[in-house]
Amino acid sequence: MDVDEISLHWLVAVAQGFALPQAGRDDILRRCILALLAAGAHPSAPVGGAAVAHSALWRNGSPGVVWKRLDYGDTPEMIAEAIVEEWRRNGSDPLDFSVWFARNVSHDRKLGT
Repeated sequence: MDVDEISLHWLVAVAQGFALPQAGRDDILRRCILALLAAGAHPSAPVGGAAVAHSALWRNGSPGVVWKRLDYGDTPEMIAEAIVEEWRRNGSDPLDFSVWFARNVSHDRKLGT
């Protein structure tokens, strides 16, 4: 990962860029999530919501974002499947779904630290 944090909505944009049925898009999302997990990322959420994280990223990490680690299972496959299923249950709107992937996340890590 070249960036420490990435939102699910960026992965969804990639998956939707292919003219595939829903099952194909779901497979692309699973593969992207598995690759992020293999690179050391963890499912995370910005405290205060996705808008806080998007705003901070565009401002070079200022004013800072506190990340909380999310638990979606014990294996990469379980985690990927649970996130894709939750995304689909929530109406598949990536902007309303605030799962991010971040490295070295603790309950109080701030963006850029």
